[in-house]
Amino acid sequence: MGQVFIYRGVQVNTGEITIQTTGKITGNFGLVGSSFTRQQVNPVTNPIAATTRPLVSMPNVENLLVNGQTIQGKACLQSLTLSINNNLEAIRCIGSGKYTPEFYIEKMMDIEANASFMFSSTAAGWIDAIKTRDVFTLTFDIKDSKGSKYSFNFPQLEVMEANHPDGGGDDIITVDINFAQVRTAPTIVRALV
Repeated sequence: MGQVFIYRGVQVNTGEITIQTTGKITGNFGLVGSSFTRQQVNPVTNPIAATTRPLVSMPNVENLLVNGQTIQGKACLQSLTLSINNNLEAIRCIGSGKYTPEFYIEKMMDIEANASFMFSSTAAGWIDAIKTRDVFTLTFDIKDSKGSKYSFNFPQLEVMEANHPDGGGDDIITVDINFAQVRTAPTIVRALV
């Protein structure tokens, strides 16, 4: 191909981690930049080798707690998507001589946790939090086979949307609950071994 694009002023605008009952835990990031150039020769002369860190999946999730209590046997979590949106807005300036942004304005960050639970009395009880605005906590670890782990702590989640499940006698009923992090920033702690 012989086409190399070099992006400058790159920042992370969005990020998402998805945990399902099958497959690997995945992460996606949306990047924005302020300029790019194109050339035919790769400027990277000593590329860094790809990581040898182990991949992780659902069995690597440990210590899953909602409001400080285990939900095992009470509300079976089927999927969890954590998303962060920095809401960066591109600012272009007349007279700059270019169409690409000069910079980005950082606006209010949105942090959400979208969860799907098997229908149970515990999970159904959380639907009422739309009206009460009760605050939830969510904590869990993702630990790989070498002992390294990421510890997630969401200290103030509010239910912003939850469906009222329905279905027939042969249907698997789930409750989808979308939480928004409010007032206090979550923490993610990385401990590498």
